[in-house]
Amino acid sequence: MLDEKTDSGEWWLPSNPDERIKGKLTFNQSSGAILELDKPFTKPFKTIYGLSPWGREITLLDCIPLSINLPSLPYKILAHFTFLGAHFKNSEDAIFNSFHCQISNLFEWIGNSGVKTEGEFTNNILIRYDNPEPISISINPELKIEIIFQSSFSSRYGNREIQLKQIAQISFHPKENKNIDEYINWMHHFRNFLCLVTQESIFPQKIIGLREDAPTSMIDILYKLDTPSNTESNIYNSLFTYNDIENKFETYLQNWYRIYDDLEPVFTLYFGTHYGQFVYLNLRFLCLVQAIEAYHRRLISNEELPKDKHKERINSIFTTAPLEYKKWLQNKLTYSNEPSLRSRLKYICEMLSELYLITDKKDFINKVINTRNYMTHYDLDLKDKSVDGKELFIITEKLKMIVEICILKKIGLSLEEIYNLTRQKYVQKLQRYN
Repeated sequence: MLDEKTDSGEWWLPSNPDERIKGKLTFNQSSGAILELDKPFTKPFKTIYGLSPWGREITLLDCIPLSINLPSLPYKILAHFTFLGAHFKNSEDAIFNSFHCQISNLFEWIGNSGVKTEGEFTNNILIRYDNPEPISISINPELKIEIIFQSSFSSRYGNREIQLKQIAQISFHPKENKNIDEYINWMHHFRNFLCLVTQESIFPQKIIGLREDAPTSMIDILYKLDTPSNTESNIYNSLFTYNDIENKFETYLQNWYRIYDDLEPVFTLYFGTHYGQFVYLNLRFLCLVQAIEAYHRRLISNEELPKDKHKERINSIFTTAPLEYKKWLQNKLTYSNEPSLRSRLKYICEMLSELYLITDKKDFINKVINTRNYMTHYDLDLKDKSVDGKELFIITEKLKMIVEICILKKIGLSLEEIYNLTRQKYVQKLQRYN
């Protein structure tokens, strides 16, 4: 989680530097950056500049007022982005040479410890630490990513307690300088990759933008995120670890960034079930069904017949239809050449037939379709054919696994590799649920 911050000082609008108002800025990840002023600004604003008592420049971007102007109450403003160390007019002006962030679970997933010990069960114990070598990945000709290992050392009570903390930091190095929006986008792509493979919600813990040609080179960056319900690392839930795919990690990550835009609807639905707090089971089920539909539509097929054959079929229907119904019929047939959900599910289940998730494909597909149709239309004739409770939970988990396997396949893993890497985890999950 991003560290909490408090800064007091003077605040003003870039267009009106002579009107300076005293106030206090507080930040935490759940509520975001809140500026509390002694009085409101007299002009509209989107960007606010600040200066702390010790001279640190602060920028608040995309600001909106949270309260009305009442003499008895402080005036509060919410800022979407906070930059500690520089003044920027807008997000396009916030340009950096590189971007560095610590994110949860990264060090645990990679597992490269620099600690070596000797003599653990003797009177002489030698502890040695060497930073592991950085992991460098060339995403494309325009972007390089580095995973860098760092450590901090502390002692307490006259060295009675000694602590060595290891962290992994991911750095983004573009060929040309980029603004904050580009970097945040790249960071979220990597964050979602880590979420997929670790099966945990991933959150940034520290974000720094570097400007090598500026008086203040390191800029702390803060912005509001959903608060994680659990920030403890639990690497045992991972589908696989870095060591399992080390030789192909660069290829998989290159593919991940390359396909991200094409699969964005799938990722939005899938990761929404991870990051959305307290998502109802019914909603998780519907999101994952839609994710499978979106995957099939984007990457496999969205036509039952070739376009010319379908056009012939439509023309034949229109020829015999009464004139007064033709407009209504045209609207009804707009998506008539798209495969049905049944066809999409059948295709994907057959594509993954070598795997181990679905023992009775026909029964599984019927239950998914009947449940989806009941939840979408609430047709009482389908209620007895739909599933709920424990059975709905298990079917939802199987849909989630299918989406994950489809994504892993798209970034370059073969079905055999997916089988070898994930089978034990998935089978254990299903056994536990049953």
